[in-house]
Amino acid sequence: MGNSYVSNALVFLVQTFFGFLLLAVMLRLMMQWARASFSNPVAQFVVKATNFMVVPLRRVMPGFFGIDIASWLLLIALQAAELSVIALIFGAHLSLPALLMMVAVHLLDLILTLYKWAIFIYVIMSWVVRDHYNPVQTLLHQLTDPLLRRARGILPPFSGLDLSPIIVVVVLQLLSMLLIAPLSDFARTLG
Repeated sequence: MGNSYVSNALVFLVQTFFGFLLLAVMLRLMMQWARASFSNPVAQFVVKATNFMVVPLRRVMPGFFGIDIASWLLLIALQAAELSVIALIFGAHLSLPALLMMVAVHLLDLILTLYKWAIFIYVIMSWVVRDHYNPVQTLLHQLTDPLLRRARGILPPFSGLDLSPIIVVVVLQLLSMLLIAPLSDFARTLG
């Protein structure tokens, strides 16, 4: 019984360590997709926090048609390492197809989760913070605007009320329920 406590503590530490690395690299990629300003202090922090991992990889794997191959490979490797270490802690064995499928599922889930949180924080900040030069608010606007703009095309703001964040979060949640959950179950069957 005591062994499970130690295992759970080790899993927590592994998930925390890899979680920060995965979050930073994913934010870097999201900023690239959204063409966010890298002169933003928050963006500069993310870039500096990930450069020690990305820059050496870029020497070996340069970008291709604007796709940051080095960051993608790093993200995949970090997620695979996290899942493998957790499997080792519990004495489980993951087959290569199961590992690759679980990596894809976890990364898709991370993207959806980050966008949901970014939209939520951006909406709350838009109610509270009136400083349009706030670096966090500016970065969140740059990250979420491509999604929110598409939703505004479906349901434009009326009477000063913008429902696009609700539409986007509902769609992201539906994707989590209808895409991520079945793919996760399928990855477990490959295990």
